Amino acid sequence: MLRSKPPASLRASALLLAGDAAFALRDYARASAHYTAYLASYRALREAPRAAMARGWAKLRQGEAGHARLTWSQVADDFPGDARAPLALILAAVAANKAGDLASAQAALDRVLANYPRSPYAGAALLQRSLLALHRGDEKAAARELGEVIRTSGTPVVQGYAAIAAAFATTGAEAALESALPRPPVRGDSLERFATAIIDMREAQTTPPLLHGVALVAANERGWTDPLVDSLANRLVDDFPSYQAAPVLLTRVAEAAAAAGRWPVATRDYEKIVARYADAPAGRRARLALAEALVHAGALPQAREQFRRAALAGGDESPRAWLRLAEISQMMGDRREALEAYEHVPSTLERAPESLLSQARLLQETGQADRARRLLQAAAQSSTGETASEATYELGRLAHERGQHAAALEWFTKAVAAAPDSRSGRLALLGTGDSLAALDRRPEALAAYTKLVDSVPTDALRRSPAHAAEREVAGEAAYRSGKLLNAAGRHGEAVNMFIISAAFFTTGSPGYGRALVGAVQCFVATGDRTAAEAYYEQLQATGAKDPLLGEARRALDTAGVESALPRDVR
Repeated sequence: MLRSKPPASLRASALLLAGDAAFALRDYARASAHYTAYLASYRALREAPRAAMARGWAKLRQGEAGHARLTWSQVADDFPGDARAPLALILAAVAANKAGDLASAQAALDRVLANYPRSPYAGAALLQRSLLALHRGDEKAAARELGEVIRTSGTPVVQGYAAIAAAFATTGAEAALESALPRPPVRGDSLERFATAIIDMREAQTTPPLLHGVALVAANERGWTDPLVDSLANRLVDDFPSYQAAPVLLTRVAEAAAAAGRWPVATRDYEKIVARYADAPAGRRARLALAEALVHAGALPQAREQFRRAALAGGDESPRAWLRLAEISQMMGDRREALEAYEHVPSTLERAPESLLSQARLLQETGQADRARRLLQAAAQSSTGETASEATYELGRLAHERGQHAAALEWFTKAVAAAPDSRSGRLALLGTGDSLAALDRRPEALAAYTKLVDSVPTDALRRSPAHAAEREVAGEAAYRSGKLLNAAGRHGEAVNMFIISAAFFTTGSPGYGRALVGAVQCFVATGDRTAAEAYYEQLQATGAKDPLLGEARRALDTAGVESALPRDVR
């Protein structure tokens, strides 16, 4: 009929029939040619919008997504009042997306929402626009728009979107798409129902980003520790492990669980990421986080094994893994592995002062004072408060051991200033007295010791368990003050300090015994043999043995008057 040059009315029908027949036979090039000829001559006819839509499908089936987009966009331009116009724009957006033209896809969807806000296809347009936002990394916009879809359109929009995806993927499905209107919206649908509808789609390309979007909406509304968020993130990793955002999303869920102290959940999620993506950057980072979660859960052996694996695997996480392996091994009392692991930690790795201090302690315990000194200096320079106080105290102690008393005094002074009420601050004040005494500055040394004794709370004298450490240091300060006073011939003052020292120490402890010996010696020096023998008996009553008891006995034996004590108990 087309070869015989029929009248215009017959030719129009013939072109349309020929195009439909060729399309049915999947001769898309011929179908496209017939639809193009029809539209060139009969654009004003009632069937023109249908022909234009069919031409777009023919172009798409030929693999010309870009031409399909232009054709469908033209439908909305030329036939804006046609019921197919909003659907044509959505198809244009999908075709543009497939062609990688995201800007044109966004523009087409914006036109649907601006020109056809009450169309049954508006929900599908908003859904696709949220996916575009997700694709470009704008999670805030994606969650906002998908949340609106869930509230205003509900699960029917998922079925509509699935039909569009099926039409693009399946030859012949386009006819059903155009003949069936979308289902009426369901307002106020739950996130759980919406997620179930997406899962039921079973469409490999669109299901992952949609589940990702619902997880973001749920996280915004309920928080990242919500069970639905955790479930969706786990499903993405289980069912769609190649989806790029899957490990990232589950990592965020695991991080939120860890921040909330939900260590079993955090551990489970990190373990899954490690199992699925062990060699990928996400997997290597997750292994380190898994190890930290295990530490918090109290599973130190398992944590150490994960740190060891992360360290040996190399990569960006390896230096931090070596450091944590060293610290955990040290915490577990495995000095050998701790020392070996510390050797692998690069000197350029940024470390907390507490970490430097921990390694310095280990080096000091193993007789490596010179190496410890460098770490202590770094910790002292980069910290404040109790950490700085401990680091500078240890530096002072090392200097004192080497006989560098002036340097020791300087470090001790800094330690006291950094945290005067801390344990290291009190020990540093004790060290200050020792250094001053070694420098023959006895009055200042006595002042330092006295200050330490006077700073002890009243509760400490009542044997309060909360002040045991303070009592011990104060007892030592009182004892050393007594020794200085005794050496200076100030025996009366010295005996008072020895008695105070004994009051601070636990009865029967070595410090308690030393204080009683000092008191005996001072009483002998002042000629008060009765008091000396009383304190000797007190020392005996504690079960003290030599050399303490022998030292006290020798002090008594030096007295000019025969002891009144029976010889068998002297």
